[in-house]
Amino acid sequence: MVYIVMTMNIPVSKTEDSGKAFFEVMKMFPNLYREGKPAKRIVGLMRTEGGPEATTIWEVTGTYLEASIEVSKAYLELAKRVEGSTISSKTYMSVMESLPVIGMSPPK
Repeated sequence: MVYIVMTMNIPVSKTEDSGKAFFEVMKMFPNLYREGKPAKRIVGLMRTEGGPEATTIWEVTGTYLEASIEVSKAYLELAKRVEGSTISSKTYMSVMESLPVIGMSPPK
């Protein structure tokens, strides 16, 4: 299982712009946002002094990893368009899934 965790901080004055841009990204990747989607997504929104902080956690299985990474890239681009916002993205994998990334395989 792969998890992509994204956190975006949005200035209060730009929340509407951010919401519109979020819907643009949803339209770009309809298969990941439909019912029965292959990537599970949990979204949390927290009010902070500087504006809302949105955290999204994608739980990705199998062949949908590439598509989910593309969504992450789209959100990173989104943050560049919303003045004053910041975004971070981290990918987490199980130990067994990460072994090929570092050129190793599980012991036999």
